[in-house]
Amino acid sequence: MMRLILSFAAFVALSFAPQTSWATKKSGTLTAISDGDTVHFQSSGEKRLKVRLVGIDTPELHLQVGGGMVDQGPLAVEATKVLGKLVPLNSRVELESSALDNYGRTLGRLYVGNIDVNLEMVKKGMAYSYIICGGDDCDASFFSRHNVKEYLAACKVAEKAQLGIFHPKTGLAQLPFEFRLEKQNRRPDKWVGDVTTRTFVQPDRYREVEPCNRVFFTSEESAVKQGFVAH
Repeated sequence: MMRLILSFAAFVALSFAPQTSWATKKSGTLTAISDGDTVHFQSSGEKRLKVRLVGIDTPELHLQVGGGMVDQGPLAVEATKVLGKLVPLNSRVELESSALDNYGRTLGRLYVGNIDVNLEMVKKGMAYSYIICGGDDCDASFFSRHNVKEYLAACKVAEKAQLGIFHPKTGLAQLPFEFRLEKQNRRPDKWVGDVTTRTFVQPDRYREVEPCNRVFFTSEESAVKQGFVAH
């Protein structure tokens, strides 16, 4: 009898990849903030959603490793507080969602009026622009639908101004995804595109691409489909 064995690393790679896509925008209430990029959202008459804010990655506040938890220090707490100031608990917000991940979390973008809260976190230096193109969501309109240019531009401005996670003294020694890889003893698992050259590199060569030029692809095929060329 043949068995299909999914390694832990492969599972984690898939868990962050959009699996089921749609396009919807709904109003509701922010009921909880777990960390700088994870919230709970409740729309009237519907079940509460756990939302992973798409397009960003904030310092880890409670990363499970083995039998315990690790974090990225004061900036993880600060990012959570900054998100709470942008959208206080019980605020009325709009959720624009595009996919579910393998954990069943909604991948979405929060709006307060016309303000893109996810993007504001990048502008304030509290989040890294973590653009992942994969699954059904990685289609012809991905870059325009997810405002990729705007997110990467905001990342560059924050980096140049040495805000938050980019501060040379008090910023992060590792970007959040690097921290997860090290603490969970995993290897890079996403192909990395450079939006300035339209080329991509294999997962373990991600450092060859400037941080604020990166777009992550869950497969080589996805990168090629988006018009990127192997470097």
